[in-house]
Amino acid sequence: MADLNKIVETIIEVAIQIGREGRSAQPTGTMFVVGDTQKVLERSFDSGVDPFRGYARKYGNLFDPRVQDDAKELAKLDGAFIVDGDGVIVRSRQILEVSPDELTMTQGLGARHWAAAAVTRSTSAIAVVVSQATGSVRVYKDGNVVTYIDPSGG
Repeated sequence: MADLNKIVETIIEVAIQIGREGRSAQPTGTMFVVGDTQKVLERSFDSGVDPFRGYARKYGNLFDPRVQDDAKELAKLDGAFIVDGDGVIVRSRQILEVSPDELTMTQGLGARHWAAAAVTRSTSAIAVVVSQATGSVRVYKDGNVVTYIDPSGG
């Protein structure tokens, strides 16, 4: 099992790059959910063909810069990346089936942010979300934003 903090730091670095650069000159939003993998997978379903499903684990390891590049390219597709406790993307393009009931959110945040808050409230996972509108990065834990990063440095 890899160090969860190291995995989250790596995901945040990738998320900041996505927020700053987008993909193919287009703003891109995405979500990574790390930890409590089984419970998260029980609350998700495929939004389409999953490019990470069926490959050896080494091809999904987020510590590999090639996998980071793959994730940045696939970020423009709908759905979340599900990352296990070893830093391996075990699923991509996952739609989370979670209830936003009893959540208090900042006005203007979209479905991706609500889903991140809800999944981290109902599991012990951590979610990292890139806003498509602003490129900002938010980290959710226990249903709340615990970190906010403006990738422009402003």
